[in-house]
Amino acid sequence: RDTVYICVDDVTGMNIISYQTVVTFDNTVLNCVGATSAGTITQSWGPPTVNCTVPGQISLGGFGTTPLSGSGQLVGLIFDVVGAPGTSTNLCITTMLFNAGDPIANVPNPCILYNVLNLFDISGVVTYCPNGNPVPNATMQLTGGASMTATTDATGSYAFLDLTGGLNYTVTPSKVGDVDPLFDISCFDAALAAQIAVGLLSADHCDSLAADVDEDGNIFTFDAALICRFAVGLPPFPGDHTGEWRFEPPSRSYTPLLSDQPNQNYSAALLGDVDANWTPAAPGAFLRSGEVYAPLSELSAGPEEILSIPFLVEAGEEVLSADIDFQYDPQIMEFVGVGRTELSRNFEVVVNPEPGRVRVGAYTTQPVTKGGELLSLRFRVIGKENQQGTLRLARYQVNNSTLKQAEVSFVVGKPAVPKAFALHQNYPNPFNPETIIRFDIPALRQKQVRVRLSIYDITGKLVRTLVNDMRTPGAYEVRWDGRDDAGKPVASGVYIYALSAGDFFATRKMMFLK
Repeated sequence: RDTVYICVDDVTGMNIISYQTVVTFDNTVLNCVGATSAGTITQSWGPPTVNCTVPGQISLGGFGTTPLSGSGQLVGLIFDVVGAPGTSTNLCITTMLFNAGDPIANVPNPCILYNVLNLFDISGVVTYCPNGNPVPNATMQLTGGASMTATTDATGSYAFLDLTGGLNYTVTPSKVGDVDPLFDISCFDAALAAQIAVGLLSADHCDSLAADVDEDGNIFTFDAALICRFAVGLPPFPGDHTGEWRFEPPSRSYTPLLSDQPNQNYSAALLGDVDANWTPAAPGAFLRSGEVYAPLSELSAGPEEILSIPFLVEAGEEVLSADIDFQYDPQIMEFVGVGRTELSRNFEVVVNPEPGRVRVGAYTTQPVTKGGELLSLRFRVIGKENQQGTLRLARYQVNNSTLKQAEVSFVVGKPAVPKAFALHQNYPNPFNPETIIRFDIPALRQKQVRVRLSIYDITGKLVRTLVNDMRTPGAYEVRWDGRDDAGKPVASGVYIYALSAGDFFATRKMMFLK
């Protein structure tokens, strides 16, 4: 059904209070239904009187007590379109009378050509670039001859139906979100991007599209760093597009649309998902299938002690990355830092500490095959004895293997007193920009002992005094930021740190690298 309007120029001041008109047409193309004054300048007169009894002709008229004013649509003629697409008819005004003929109706173009337009469809499927899986909930925007939006269904399909032929159209896909921050993009993706950057891993087109998160046309280790930052929840750098969607082609145009357009398919990529494990399944479904991480249940520490939580890997696992999301009670403990071991000395480590939560991502280009402790999270216990809090490991994932989780209740115990003096190896070592030195003071007959912890260069020159005061028995750790007593950065090289406490004296070596 269609409505064709008769329009007039400005009739203000002409005192028109009635009109009568006859319009002819081909009744094999159009069928007279009626007329309407809704939305026209004759709307206040009410509905027009219509005669559709003569085939191929519509006669109508209208009147009112208020003279017409303004210009635009006088009345709308309503037709059913019965002709086939591609057929046409002339709509001709054979009679046009205002009032009793005054003013005279001037109809310079009494006939217009009415075409029954062809209607066509545009349809296709959106699939995930690496594996061809359907991408639901993508937004398909149609512009040009019509403006409308479609959303891909569970099979990735979309369709724009009954579009007027002969007009220009453009379809542009887009998608926002639908990214599980605990699974779809991890530091394992960063490790793969880094391997691609240094030539250890070949990349097909989809891999390259996902790994080039700054979209500069290259894959560098900078892309890996951006991906790992996203994985641990750090804010993006300028030009960082990790977590955004891209489509190929970016759009399709039809200039003009002259036939049905099936199979108008698009390939979608999630920037940062280098291992292609994105899935439209409900977020968290994978997480609920994780394993329990047992070492979290074996923790104990007293007030002011350092609690070290180990993150272990198995021998032969070929570790490229680790993702950790750990939540704790900030009234019980405070985050101190991440401990490295020999296994993680060549890993890039990204840390996002927040009150009550710390997220850590680590990745490398050369896989580690030895088993043992990869990293540790270190906390200082600030709660009082017997104070209780909850520790929750929301995520520990090595590469893209099965997730490990745990939740335990932690009770602050009695402070443990070391059994002997000890000066421990600093960590990390080598280090840049800072390292942690730990030492132990055992129970003594006297309550306190003078402790001095100093750093010397290889020639024996004093560089920095870190501790020079009285200490009670306990375990301690001190951070050195690679600066001397004057606050100036030291040179790269080997340094000696020495601990003296009463009659105890010990030294160890460490290396500072710039």
